[in-house]
Amino acid sequence: MKKRFSFAAGMLTMALLFGMVGPAYAAYQKQATLYFPGIQIVLNGEPVTPKDAAGNTVEPFTIDGTTYLPVRAIGEALGLEVGWDGSTNTVTLTSPADEWENYIVCDCYGDFSVPSLENVVGTAALVDVYELSTGDGVLYTYSPDAFKPGKIDTFAEEYLDLLMQYGFEIERVSEDKTVYCKDAISGITVALYWEVEHHNFCVLLMNVQDSKASGIDAGTASYAWRISQYAERVHSLCDRAARCADNGTGSASELQNISSAFYDKTLPVLEMLRKDIASDQMYDLYMAAYNLTGTAEEMIYRYAKLEAGESAGGELAAYSEKEVNEYWDLLDAIGDILSPEE
Repeated sequence: MKKRFSFAAGMLTMALLFGMVGPAYAAYQKQATLYFPGIQIVLNGEPVTPKDAAGNTVEPFTIDGTTYLPVRAIGEALGLEVGWDGSTNTVTLTSPADEWENYIVCDCYGDFSVPSLENVVGTAALVDVYELSTGDGVLYTYSPDAFKPGKIDTFAEEYLDLLMQYGFEIERVSEDKTVYCKDAISGITVALYWEVEHHNFCVLLMNVQDSKASGIDAGTASYAWRISQYAERVHSLCDRAARCADNGTGSASELQNISSAFYDKTLPVLEMLRKDIASDQMYDLYMAAYNLTGTAEEMIYRYAKLEAGESAGGELAAYSEKEVNEYWDLLDAIGDILSPEE
């Protein structure tokens, strides 16, 4: 049943709903007749029930033949972050950051696959390298005076992010502000601290002997973890393609997003992983990841055919099943390396 009523469109409620009021739109009042004809919203074949920030259902309406939808509900359904600035009457729509955007495959310390600080501050900053007398660690010292321009305020945060990309987690922070990060797979601990006497920044690798005694090669273990992250990324893109195909048809924008994420951000990482191969085990993992990537590419190609109106449903389903099997086989191989049988 259609409903209608009149109200002042310059009210704050309308500003929140439309997201059109900003510095260029001075507040004013205008009478308008709103029609509620029971508009339904469908996104990629799935119905969307628009709700406000409090979880209350908000019904779309029309004014003079133009349909108005609640910006928060539509924005969030499209995966956008929606914000409201009451001081300027501005609605903001922001694409969420891609966690893969800043993924880096980089130079590491020795054979340990621990990313080096030089990736952040530059090679000129390295002052010296000391092997601990116990044989259980290596100390790298850096001069902040030789850091890349602008890095003195951001290097610590950037380097911690890099360590986490390689599987390290912050274990603790001591009273003297030393930060300890540990790789649960290899057992290696990295300590980050300032050397007050010489005003150098230090990166200390500890427990390197323990990692060797565990029977798991630290370099291979770290490589296996990176392969697992890569495989997870590829699998998530394939899952997105399969879900769109299940809806009966794809969208050009979604295809573009999947293709961009695959070709521009994911494949370059595979090439970097190829360059880091240093053992037969690494090669086997790389080839499994390579085959998985090929299957994923076939899936995306079939999805493009589907979006173009061509028949690709059966082919897409077959490649989807193959991708899932290859994905889990690769994870099993990684598990065998990280958790070898006694």
